[in-house]
Amino acid sequence: MTLSVNHPAAGPWALLAATWRGPRAGGEAALPPRGGGTPAPTTSEPPPAPDRRRHLSLLQEDLQEDADGSLDFVSQDEMLTPLGRLDKYAASENIFNRQMVARSLLDTLREVCDDERDCIAVLERISRLADDSEPTVRAELMEQVPHIALFCQENRPSIPYAFSKFLLPIVVRYLADQNNQVRKTSQAAL
Repeated sequence: MTLSVNHPAAGPWALLAATWRGPRAGGEAALPPRGGGTPAPTTSEPPPAPDRRRHLSLLQEDLQEDADGSLDFVSQDEMLTPLGRLDKYAASENIFNRQMVARSLLDTLREVCDDERDCIAVLERISRLADDSEPTVRAELMEQVPHIALFCQENRPSIPYAFSKFLLPIVVRYLADQNNQVRKTSQAAL
C-alpha cells in the first residue's frame, strides 16, 4: 500500500499515520522503517518524545497553512445567508458580480423557499436589481424571469402575487427599454 502524504485528500493526518510505528489492531505488523528492513517490533510504547514533537510540529504547520490559506476566503461567503450573499454581490460595482446575482436568483429562491418572508425578500431584491444601470445586468435578469415565475407558480402558491406585483411590471417596463438586447429578452420572456 502506497500513501501519498502530499496528496490533498490525504490531509495533515496522513503524515502521522504514515510514520507511526506502534502496534496494529489484530496483531498486524507495524510499517517497516524507511529504506525497507524488518518491521518495528510491536510494543505498546509510543515513539520517543522528540519524534512525536517533530510530527506534531509538522501537523501544526499544516493546520496553520490551511487556516491562513483558502479556508478564510471560502468561509467569508459561506458564512453569509443566501440573502446576505445576494445583497453583497448586488451592491458590487463589478458588473460581472451583478450579472451573477441575476443568474443565481432562482438558486437563491430554491434555498429559501421554505420561508415565505425570505421568498418575498428575494422578489424585492429582484425589483431593485431591475433598476440596474447596466444593460447586460438587466438583460440577464430578464432571461431569468420566466424561470423564476415558473418556480413561484409551482412551489410558492401561497404568494399568488409574485408574478403580478414583482415580475410582470419589470417585463412591461423592459419592453420599452432603451437597450435593444433588453427589449428583445423582455419580449421573449413575455
